Amino acid sequence: MGLLLLLLALQDPPELAKARERLNHGIAKGDYGTARDAVDTILEAPRPTAAKALAAALARVREREQSLDRSLAEVHARESKLDAEVTGGDSARAGLWKDAKERKEQCQHQLLAADATRAYVVQSLLRLGAAALEPLGEELEKGTSWLARAESAELVGRIDDAEAPRLLVGRLPKEKSDLALAAVLSALAACRGAKGAGTLAIADRLEHRTWQVGRAAARALGAGGDPTSVEPLVAAIAKSEGLMRIECDAALRKLTGTELPDARGWPDWWRANREAWVAGTYQPPPPKKALPGTTRFYGLDVKSTRVAVVLDASASMRDPAGPGQTRIDVLRAELKGLLAAMPDGARVNVIFFNERISAFAPAPRALDDKCRKEAGKFIDGIFPRWRTDLFGGLERALSMAAGEDGQGLADGIDTIYLLTDGEPTYGAATATDLLVRLARRRNRTLGVQIHTISVGPEVALLQALAKDTGGESVRK
Repeated sequence: MGLLLLLLALQDPPELAKARERLNHGIAKGDYGTARDAVDTILEAPRPTAAKALAAALARVREREQSLDRSLAEVHARESKLDAEVTGGDSARAGLWKDAKERKEQCQHQLLAADATRAYVVQSLLRLGAAALEPLGEELEKGTSWLARAESAELVGRIDDAEAPRLLVGRLPKEKSDLALAAVLSALAACRGAKGAGTLAIADRLEHRTWQVGRAAARALGAGGDPTSVEPLVAAIAKSEGLMRIECDAALRKLTGTELPDARGWPDWWRANREAWVAGTYQPPPPKKALPGTTRFYGLDVKSTRVAVVLDASASMRDPAGPGQTRIDVLRAELKGLLAAMPDGARVNVIFFNERISAFAPAPRALDDKCRKEAGKFIDGIFPRWRTDLFGGLERALSMAAGEDGQGLADGIDTIYLLTDGEPTYGAATATDLLVRLARRRNRTLGVQIHTISVGPEVALLQALAKDTGGESVRK
């Protein structure tokens, strides 16, 4: 009898059990209203109980999104084959196109509903505060999916409780996935880093082979405010380049109150000021004017040495762009100028999109004279075609930042320059809201910075893509 009473006590109350069922139904059917109402009912339960239920719901939303991603890709692949493979009369073609369009719209609607449900579940979990740390911490430690662990780490970092950094620091030596490890470090930066042994554990990741991990470690050290972080950051900046050097420089400026005109000067600064810094007597000098950057693309500074350039090659790129020039002519000249100005050894790729996605190479290539010559031939061989699959081009570039298994790529890109002269008209996602949400979710664990260039008319989604990632957006 005692065991029976214990089992009954462990069961959800009837109202909570029904709310769980409604929430699962809403997730499965793409019914955001039902899902939201169910979440509100779950929030009426004791906080630890509600937190466990919502953490489990978040896992179901993740699975649903992944399933819908696959379905959308399959529908778009089917759509892409219709032009080349459909035979028969107009009625046969119209029927196939109608079926593909309806399936695609259904997938897109379901993805928007899943995104809205995710946002509400996350918001509700964070409202529970410290009570959410137990189920999130359990997922962080025992989650079989690297993506689940990464997302749990992100949420732990957003909870204002002393237990949060302890959970994150404890995960550092155990995490085997590069992107999940980067998420743990980013979460530590969000909750103001760590001190003592935690600082040492973070500093050990500064020179990780994957850029996502190194940059997140630099941010976490800068946020932590521990004076002992300065020496490992100086050591790291001496070996770094591109955005990693910029990240280390930002952390050192924050920790020391010192601004150098050139980030490469930190090792000399450390040799001159180490004794005063360790003694606690260091006084920062007045800031000096920074040296101007030298590499630019359509007026944007190019600071990274791991770059993918994603470019519109749709029919409208034939439009005039000045006397005797079209938009594609200007683009070719800007692009060749960029490749000429970037240093040897920088990792680059060039991707054009219309109804096809054309990449210069399967993976980013190290720049040298041979690479520049071959890239120039590739660029000259691209001619504008009809439609605009912006999402397809962006996805191809993001796939060059890390592997789908959650491990980083030694030559992975960390920055994208995206140029278009119009709204997307083709591909798995064309609606602005859907495209931005899909890109945001895809990039959440990648951390790629996206800069955007709108040629001709203003393209609203470009501003959103840049803002989401801390990039710049310009109109030319």
